[in-house]
Amino acid sequence: MADDSSNRLAWLAVGLALSIVMLSAFKNYFPVVGNQVTNKIQQNVSDNTSNEVTHTAYAYSADGTDRFSTVSPNLNLLNGTKQLNQNLTSHYFAMPTSKTGGYLNSNYVVCDNPSTNNNVMDFFRAYVKQNSNPQFQYVKPNTTYTFSEYVRGHGNVTMYGWSSQGNWIEKNGTATTTLTDDWKLFTYTFTTGSTIVDGAQIFARVPAGSRTDICLPKLEEGSTATPWMPSSSEANDSDYPPYIGTYTDNSQTASTDSTKYFWTKRG
Repeated sequence: MADDSSNRLAWLAVGLALSIVMLSAFKNYFPVVGNQVTNKIQQNVSDNTSNEVTHTAYAYSADGTDRFSTVSPNLNLLNGTKQLNQNLTSHYFAMPTSKTGGYLNSNYVVCDNPSTNNNVMDFFRAYVKQNSNPQFQYVKPNTTYTFSEYVRGHGNVTMYGWSSQGNWIEKNGTATTTLTDDWKLFTYTFTTGSTIVDGAQIFARVPAGSRTDICLPKLEEGSTATPWMPSSSEANDSDYPPYIGTYTDNSQTASTDSTKYFWTKRG
């Protein structure tokens, strides 16, 4: 009978043989698995990279907080909106005498209705079509526009779109806001009808007991109010936002949080 040492040697031989067989069977397996894992990681990285979106925003301060916008500002379709000087813009506006020191140190008009008999008063009119000299037309038929302005005061104010020959607003004909002592942006989006007639206008209606200060009115095509700009005939390079912010992620929607953007000075 073989002694214990002989048995141990036999079992060692068997184990060695099995190890050789297993190594031979799996020697090509591990590289394949490794390659598969590497390829999967590379694919995921590639997919994430291909889905990345760079978002852009605009602002008037280095930290992005002043008049932050994810849309580049459109030029104003109205003329003379910063000065609001009755003598210079009488063809374009009908309004009270303007005052200095409004929002962004621009001029503003005071629309005060101290009436106690519930009468409404129409103060501020911005004309969008005029056939007499000077002739102009700022709006097109069947088109969406946004009118914006900075307002403050007490009570409330309603903006209307109207024509001297009838209501020319096809959709969303009015907008109302409640006023406070602080300047705030008030926007009014509407769609024009099929005909724009002479004298078509946007105006502010102030109810009895309310007072509205109006500053920096702007009219632009589309449903989004972008930061105030002068008209194409008035704009200078300094009127455009001096800071541009960017960041990248996988979302199709740009963030409205200015701290997410890396801000650099334009030009």
